[in-house]
Amino acid sequence: ANITFRGLIFECSEGTAVSMTGAENCLIAASVVRNVGDYNGTGIAINGGKHNGVVGCDIHHVGRDGISLNGGNRDTLEPAENFAENNYLHHTGVFYKQGVGVSLSGVGNRVSRNLVHDCPRFGIVWGGNDHIIELNHIRHVNLETADCGGIYCWQVDWTKRGTEIRYNYLHDIVGFGQEGGHWTSPHYNWGIYLDDGTCGTHVHGNIVAR
Repeated sequence: ANITFRGLIFECSEGTAVSMTGAENCLIAASVVRNVGDYNGTGIAINGGKHNGVVGCDIHHVGRDGISLNGGNRDTLEPAENFAENNYLHHTGVFYKQGVGVSLSGVGNRVSRNLVHDCPRFGIVWGGNDHIIELNHIRHVNLETADCGGIYCWQVDWTKRGTEIRYNYLHDIVGFGQEGGHWTSPHYNWGIYLDDGTCGTHVHGNIVAR
């Protein structure tokens, strides 16, 4: 609890570079995470705990996800209030092509004011309850996959409700896939994609272009 890592460079790890599990009031700030992660390796992962954050970090060329953010109690809907804010995330998914800028799950966490680009799949993927996704700038994602979005959710559980997606700017959400037996791009993509049974989500004030 109550630890800040600031102004560091984390690089050349085969797995996840920084991992917090069950922490409280901890922060990774103004740091660089680069050239890390294998097929399962993430830049920074927050698992459980509460009031932990990643702020003002540059995270790029990672094997899987730039940031993985989890925490909160789905039985009681107690929020974790973990957050990723004002980070610069690009060139994720070097090995795992489902790799995203930010992967968000659990209850009551926040992803805000991040710049995300050049990812093989989503800019932000989320699941769970009562999250805030706001004021992010996402461009040139889904460069190697299709049937996806800049901000994406797939869940077939109607109890996973209450997330708000607001005031994000998404453009050039590309997509790459097959059509008529030929590979083509752009292909089969959306800015904000609530897939299958995703429900109880408030989407407002966003700009989606091209």
